[in-house]
Amino acid sequence: MDLKLLTHYLERKYQLRIEYVNLLNNDGTKLLGYFDSQNNKILIDYTIIGTERFAFTLAHEIAHFVLHRNLKINQLVYNNFKDSVHNVFSQQYELKNDKNWIEWQANCFASSILMPHTSILARLIQVQRTIGVNRNQGSIYVDHQEQNRKDFHTYISYLSNHFGTSKQSVEYRLKSLGIIKTPKEVKLNYASDQERVRQESIRRANEFMNKNFYD
Repeated sequence: MDLKLLTHYLERKYQLRIEYVNLLNNDGTKLLGYFDSQNNKILIDYTIIGTERFAFTLAHEIAHFVLHRNLKINQLVYNNFKDSVHNVFSQQYELKNDKNWIEWQANCFASSILMPHTSILARLIQVQRTIGVNRNQGSIYVDHQEQNRKDFHTYISYLSNHFGTSKQSVEYRLKSLGIIKTPKEVKLNYASDQERVRQESIRRANEFMNKNFYD
């Protein structure tokens, strides 16, 4: 997905403004991106332009515009919610409050735009064939074996370079699609709810793009 074309389209059709500024939290700490629903604009910290963090940050804020622009929530209460914590046993983020769910939805939407399922799968199979992996193409098995871990880092680096996103974003996308396999995965009770919301976020991403961008 060409983010320039997408942002120009959103600016033209929805009057969404995108500004690049020195973006800070109220406490003076750095903030990468922010969607200002009251003024219908996205703010991106100018220092990340040209870095691997830029694409996902912009796509994440676009996701907030598409999914959450009509959401009414007290910003102070929202900011005071704790961020989600990664559960090492389930390899998933624990979604315990509204902020966790909202940010998770935005991440799913953003990764769907930047790394469509068919595209990332095709590129993964391509690199697997290139390095001579002939079994279980289209999936990644990660355990403590040195070769498997080496291959994993090769895939992540290649996909990160190809899609212009951070390695963390690629890993997040692969995990959300179930492409990364780890031994003895533990599924917790909230996993089905996460999958339901993930699928809904992806459906809305596809619906938005098909209706507004591919006409």
